[in-house]
Amino acid sequence: MPNTGVHSYPPGITSLLVPASLLRPKAGRIYRLRGITARLSNEATAIPDALDCSLSYRGKPLKPLVRGCAWTIATSHRRKTLRLTLIGTYRGGSATFQFLVRPK
Repeated sequence: MPNTGVHSYPPGITSLLVPASLLRPKAGRIYRLRGITARLSNEATAIPDALDCSLSYRGKPLKPLVRGCAWTIATSHRRKTLRLTLIGTYRGGSATFQFLVRPK
């Protein structure tokens, strides 16, 4: 237990670490999320217990593929701004984060 600061048990998610390459997918291909880790309140990193995700364009959600966080990015979405919403869960606590995605 630290002598200073705030300590929570279990540690909660403060941010999600998304590889930069995931924020620039190729249009006309399958866009699948992999390699996302969570930064915890104790400054450690961990793989989230669960990750819920959605991808939308102008507020309209894109239809996900059957296996998890994956979508087919239409070529018409090239150079458009999509909104990726991720809900990470770690040991009972969850946090929501949004990212902007621009297919190339």
